[in-house]
Amino acid sequence: MVTPAERHKYLHDRFLRSMGYGFVLWGCVNLLLTGPVIARATGLLLPFYVEGFYLIAILAAGVWAHRRIDCSVERRVGPAADVLVMRSDIVWGVLLLSGTLLTLVILHTGPFFLIQIIWPIVVGSGYAIWGLHSIRPMAYLGFFIVFAGAAGGLLVSVPQTMDPSRPIPVLVVNYVIIVGLLWLPFGLYLQRTYLRIGPLEDRADQRTDMAA
Repeated sequence: MVTPAERHKYLHDRFLRSMGYGFVLWGCVNLLLTGPVIARATGLLLPFYVEGFYLIAILAAGVWAHRRIDCSVERRVGPAADVLVMRSDIVWGVLLLSGTLLTLVILHTGPFFLIQIIWPIVVGSGYAIWGLHSIRPMAYLGFFIVFAGAAGGLLVSVPQTMDPSRPIPVLVVNYVIIVGLLWLPFGLYLQRTYLRIGPLEDRADQRTDMAA
């Protein structure tokens, strides 16, 4: 059951209210980002500059598309509130910087498959923290991603003779599910549950504003 206060937080936070569409978008982006990983798993090693250009291009397209989504949502529900439920930009900045630095260290020292464990934990932690300050379903999703990512690393067996530059197929599948495919229905759920605008929701928001 979604409370008026939760819907108010969702509709008036400039970062949070676009996340219904954002989960669908970034779920697709994450699936595309696994392209070089899947290529490595099948034995196809692309030049480093090709992988780098591909990843940067996909991420840049995702950022541009998310910005367009923000503008579209603002036209639909109006200006965002001045006060955020949480400085999610700072939290995500720290987490993504940490994940990126860990990735660079792993690419330098190996083994490569640790990247597939670290990023679900990093991303899941971000959504768990954000959800605890805003809407409960996002916190539940975040904790699930964290534990699923850690479980993938704990349960998989690594052959001693394995090439450290090759990803482990089981972890690739785990990654595709928990930070790709799972995000698509979750984003649609957020859209249907929190982004519906109508007289009842408007009156609930007005009561919340007066109570504040």
